[in-house]
Amino acid sequence: MRGTRPVTREDVERAFEQKVAGDETIIADLKRSLHTPTRAVLFNIDAKDNKSTRERGSAMIEVFYKVYFEARGLYWSDLDVGAFERYLDDRGEFARFRAAYNEVDGRTWEEARAETYFVEDQISKAMSRLGYQVAQPLQSAHQQLNLSAEAFAQDVASWLDRQGPHQRIAFFVDEVGQFIGDDSQLMLNLQTITEQLATHCPGRAWVFVTSQEELSGITAQMNERRSTDFSKIQGRFAIKVSLSTEEVTDVIARRLLTKSEQGASELDAMWQRLGAGFPSMFRFPEGSKKYDNYLTRDSFVAKYPFVDYQFEMFTQAMRGLSDNDLFTGRHSSVGARSLLGVCQQIAQELTDDELGTVASFDRFYDGIAAMLKSDVKDNIGRAAQDSHTRDPFTMSVLKVLLLVRYVESFQAYPRNIAVLLRRSLDEDANLLEARVERALRILSDQVYVQRQADGTYAYMTNEEKEVRREIRQISVEAREIADLLRADIRKHVGTSATTFVYPGTNRRMGVSLFVDGRREMRRVFVTRVPTAMTPFRWAWISAPRSSRTCESSARRRSM
Repeated sequence: MRGTRPVTREDVERAFEQKVAGDETIIADLKRSLHTPTRAVLFNIDAKDNKSTRERGSAMIEVFYKVYFEARGLYWSDLDVGAFERYLDDRGEFARFRAAYNEVDGRTWEEARAETYFVEDQISKAMSRLGYQVAQPLQSAHQQLNLSAEAFAQDVASWLDRQGPHQRIAFFVDEVGQFIGDDSQLMLNLQTITEQLATHCPGRAWVFVTSQEELSGITAQMNERRSTDFSKIQGRFAIKVSLSTEEVTDVIARRLLTKSEQGASELDAMWQRLGAGFPSMFRFPEGSKKYDNYLTRDSFVAKYPFVDYQFEMFTQAMRGLSDNDLFTGRHSSVGARSLLGVCQQIAQELTDDELGTVASFDRFYDGIAAMLKSDVKDNIGRAAQDSHTRDPFTMSVLKVLLLVRYVESFQAYPRNIAVLLRRSLDEDANLLEARVERALRILSDQVYVQRQADGTYAYMTNEEKEVRREIRQISVEAREIADLLRADIRKHVGTSATTFVYPGTNRRMGVSLFVDGRREMRRVFVTRVPTAMTPFRWAWISAPRSSRTCESSARRRSM
């Protein structure tokens, strides 16, 4: 739709002609295609599927039959009824049958065909008025319905021939990767359908398929045999079109974020005032990938209120969450459509905000929450109900950490997280970082996130939280710590008798070991005097002037 007017083929042809202005060959092809009669059949394959047919191994061909019947104006919800209508339509009797049925039953055929098993007698009477003596017409139609790819292709070819020599039909199969998953039988069925259509309808029947991620990404998750099966299907689709993040970003800027003249003028003034600081404002200062954010005035005006890094990071976040099985579907949408949909939702939410507001990265969580598994959403929900963590800003920090949990190029230091949570171009960076650190301490105390040894923070899955709780419940006595320390020192110092000669006097001296003021070894001789410190207490080896003074000296040092 364009406004309130449907988009016509002429509109599409003109749009493409503008893109290839000057290339007369392509323009001529576009004009020729405009006058070629084509029936386009666009459908989401999973939405058309009756899940019970999976057991019969006929899901793929049944979906193709359904959309084919629908394109012809036949009943598609029940294939037996659709096959019955096709029989009449092929013979030019369908209109007569509808009129006869209306006379017999008092209802239109369109009203009655949803409950055909209760009106089969009326159907037989209507058929008899046309000269067909069939006791059970629907059962006969069911028996004649051939659910093979070859029969389907022959039926399509016959219909095309009746429409004229130039008629075409194009099947646009949406979400095929998500539908097939790792089912090798469905893969083989799709391959067979495309082969048969190419054989019986050469150049007249086309199959286009879309997937939320590249097919190579799906085959990588399969075993070798299934991956080989899928590669055969890819061979049937010679033309492959992939949308890169840069192309999707361009679509978002042109279609979703187009500014009015006044808006562009106000953003230009803001660029003049703050533009010099944008590169540092959105730079991740500690150990993360560098992005080109708002490098030019045009880039700022085109992408505002989003920041350049968000498009690529969100794509990486989606792939990481999908690879780690956090989404409900095996091949959930993690590609261009997700980015487009989420950006549209966020842009609508920010419509009434004051100029200078930017989309913080935590907003992207709300756009994908419905796709996450229940245990992931429940974890976020518990934090939202927890009196310690339900503060909106603390929840924003938690959502961000979930999103970047599997983004390898991002290091979740507090300063980097603060960049993700910037919500205004005028926001004080130091105050924002302080708020982030406070929220991280709270989340860590409540076992929602974990501080790593390198100072970064990580969102904790349910399994990780359970392990951390069990560790916290383990009680370790001081005696056990001291015993471990003694054993470690003995391991490194040894107990073999050697001599230590003090360089100043050349005097040979004995060495005693004390741990927490307790003598562990007497007269251990070493070649040098080491000192060791643990997080608990001092432990050292001292070279005494005499045994008595050594012990008293050690006690003083341990106090």
